This record gives sequence, C-alpha cells and structure tokens, in this order.
Amino acid sequence: MTQVPSLSNPRSQASTVAATDLLVQNPGAAPNHRAKTYFAGRSLRQQLLSTVLPLSLLPLLVGGLITYALTQGRTRATINQDLQGQALLASETVSVNLNEQLAFSQVFAQNPLILDKVRRDRALTTRLNLLQESEETLESQFILRKQLATNPAFNDYLAQTAAIKQFAEIIVTEANGLNVGYSSIPTNFVQAGEDWWEQAKVNEVWFGQPGYDASTFQVGVDFSQAIRDPNTNEFLGAVKFFITALEFEQLNEYLANAGIQGSQQVQLLEPSSN
Repeated sequence: MTQVPSLSNPRSQASTVAATDLLVQNPGAAPNHRAKTYFAGRSLRQQLLSTVLPLSLLPLLVGGLITYALTQGRTRATINQDLQGQALLASETVSVNLNEQLAFSQVFAQNPLILDKVRRDRALTTRLNLLQESEETLESQFILRKQLATNPAFNDYLAQTAAIKQFAEIIVTEANGLNVGYSSIPTNFVQAGEDWWEQAKVNEVWFGQPGYDASTFQVGVDFSQAIRDPNTNEFLGAVKFFITALEFEQLNEYLANAGIQGSQQVQLLEPSSN
C-alpha cells in the first residue's frame, strides 16, 4: 500500500516558511532586533552616556589633538628661531672682538718702537753668530733672560699693553725667531718652529685653536702677526698675542640676556667644523 505524506498541519508549515522568507527579504530586521535587545532595560541616562556622549566628545578630542600638534609646531619653530638668533649673536660678537684684536695687532706691528727693536736685535744676532748655534745651545745660553738684549723698559711697555688689552701674553721676535721682548717671561727663547711663528711668517696673520696655555696658566686663543718693513715689506719678525677668555665676557652677558636655558648650549666652532 502506498503511503501519502501527512498534511495534518499545513498552516504551521506555511507559517514557518513565511517567517524565514521574511527574514531573507528584510535582512535589517535582525540588527534592529539586536539594538532593541541592547537598550532593553536601560534608562534614558544610560542610553545617552553610551551613545550621544561619545559622539559629542569626539569633536572635542579631535580638536584637542589638532591644537596640541599646532602648539608643538609653533613651540619648535620658536625655539629654533631663538637658537638661530643666539647663534648669530654669538658669531657676531666673536667676530667683532677678533676683528678689533686683528686691527690692533696690525697697528702694533707698525709701531716705530717695535720696528726699531726688531731691527737692532736682528743685527745683534748676526754679530754674535747665533744662527750657527743649535736650538739647544741657544736655549741653554739664554735660559735665564729668554731675550737677546735685556731691555726692562721694552718689556714693561709690552706688559702694560697686555694689561690694557687683557692679553695674557705678548712675545716679540726678530726675523730669526729669537725673543726680543715679552710681557711676561716665556718658556722658550727660540720661537722659530712654533706654529704661531711659522704661520705668521708665511700667512701674515694666524689664529690658533682655543686651549690652555702652560706658560700663562690660562685658557684662551693664540694669534700672531707678522712684523714687516713698511717700505720694503721685508719680514722683520713676528708678535704673538694670547687672548684670554676674559675677552669674551661680553658674549657671556649677551647670551645670559638672550634666555639660554635647560639643555641649550652655545659652542664656538671653526667654519669647517661639522
């Protein structure tokens, strides 16, 4: 006997199929149902705190981040501008100071008193045949006075000049590099072979590296100037000046008023330094 499927409850099956078709045709119904379930049992205040408040705070947060970024950018720009100004100030101050010393050294080298002294002592070197002696012999021979011809008045003049210009040391040599005078007794009698003397002879003017000077027990900068005959340009000798750190006190005051603070520093560098 052939059995026919039961159709005892056709309406229930149709209802189930219809509900399934409705969900397929209207997929937004499930999320709406979940949203209603999420807010079910919550007060209006809780619903506002979880939805409206975050949305209202978002623009404030974004605005705050933008303001912070702009402020940081302006702060960095201001610091960079200040540092550039301070560096320019330091550079100009040092340049003015060194240019003043350079101008003084040129006048000093043309002083008739200096020219006369180096000429006479060069002639003395020739008469004593000192050029035939070794450097060790000369240093031993002049170990006490460190000077070709003793001249206290000339040395006093150099000492007074050094005090007025705030130089720690002034040394004057004749054309062979032997001392003819000084502001304070130096460590060597023979200056030929020293960087400052050789460079002045070749390049007219020379500035050394900042550092500590053992003969003066001070920190500063050596610079030297050639002494030449104003008529023939013949090399007659050289003079060395030692500029102490006191000469840069004005720079310290400028930078103090410029607002150097925290980790900011000012360093003096050569133009070729990295």
